Amino acid sequence: MLPYSTFNLNRMDSLFSLNSPLSKEKGKLKPKDVKRVCSEFETIFISYLLHQIRKALPKSDFLDGGITESFFNSQWDEMLAQKVAEGGGIGLAKIIYSSLSRSSGGK
Repeated sequence: MLPYSTFNLNRMDSLFSLNSPLSKEKGKLKPKDVKRVCSEFETIFISYLLHQIRKALPKSDFLDGGITESFFNSQWDEMLAQKVAEGGGIGLAKIIYSSLSRSSGGK
């Protein structure tokens, strides 16, 4: 079974990689790009929370889907997290964005 965190870690690497379109202007990030990254980070965080909640729930021997069930659950968690973040999320993206804005001299 593939570790759940590998997918999310690869996604995080792509957010902050040197080949990212965000890094093309050598440190000059546009506010909309920073907001997008904050939102994507929140999506990853929510997805991780959902995965941890699922792990904490007791498993039933009645339905054991093996790797297929595990894959479906991780995809479900990812899509649910994305929808939650698109709908305003849990406020994490806004907090991170405002903190980054203050520390960079923004609003």
